Amino acid sequence: MKSKKNKISKQKGVELCADFMYTGQKTNEIVRSLTESYGISRSAVEKWMKAARPVVEERQKEAERIMAIENEVAIRESASRLNLSRERILEEYAKLAFFDIRKIFTVDGGLMSIKDIDDESAAAISGIESYDEKVPDTQIVLGTMRKIKIAEKKGALDSLCKVLGYNLPEKIAQTDKDGNDISRVLKVEIVKPIE
Repeated sequence: MKSKKNKISKQKGVELCADFMYTGQKTNEIVRSLTESYGISRSAVEKWMKAARPVVEERQKEAERIMAIENEVAIRESASRLNLSRERILEEYAKLAFFDIRKIFTVDGGLMSIKDIDDESAAAISGIESYDEKVPDTQIVLGTMRKIKIAEKKGALDSLCKVLGYNLPEKIAQTDKDGNDISRVLKVEIVKPIE
């Protein structure tokens, strides 16, 4: 006696295909599963799969949208917890971009003590190396050599310009194989800089 196969409507078949496809199952697995479970032809399952593609794409877009919202919420929560704001980031960029090296030296040209360097100048210092010069035989310290590494000023200025909207897109000339200009439409959006 033959086992009776379940009947399935086209709409239900498309929904099942969409579910299988969304979860990443391979085409052959979907076809085998549905033909065995419902006794329908391979071509019918392939038609359902074709009809299910827009549904799967819509589900993927929705999942990406939800993930983007969740990521944005997580980023905002992290920024709030770490006391990060646009203004604070701009202040830190400004410290690097407008650092004046003269502020870390004493009147006679010596390097200030680390504890005496103001916060703005300290923010621009990215590293310090220090070692003592000693007399080889007695190990008496003759003096201390310090190397101060300062953060890159140009990078900070470029970042400030980008954040504040001072940079316009650069137009790159394109030519064909004969060297003639290729006309392109370049959309430029002018953003009012923050003042």
